[in-house]
Amino acid sequence: MAAGSLEEIDRVLDGLDVYADRLCELSFETQSTVQLLHAQEALQRVVRKLRVPGHAMINQLAVQAAAQELGGTLGQAHLDYQQPRTSCMHHRRTTTQPRR
Repeated sequence: MAAGSLEEIDRVLDGLDVYADRLCELSFETQSTVQLLHAQEALQRVVRKLRVPGHAMINQLAVQAAAQELGGTLGQAHLDYQQPRTSCMHHRRTTTQPRR
């Protein structure tokens, strides 16, 4: 795995966030069953790939971060640091017509 600068990591994560937002804005109503199955397969492939850098970051934190720096154990810090984010479902509810 290649080492990345802070700027490169931020740029890639920002790009992923933009593409995730774009995907959340799409409607899948016009797609056939086969098209939906292919899209679902592609999405699951991306989700599985994204777990790899996530695990690498956690492993690096386990190696380099002291409990004082984290404010507790790595598990506690991970839970404490997670911020509620707008989900696709929230985005869809706020940008589409009300449910019937």
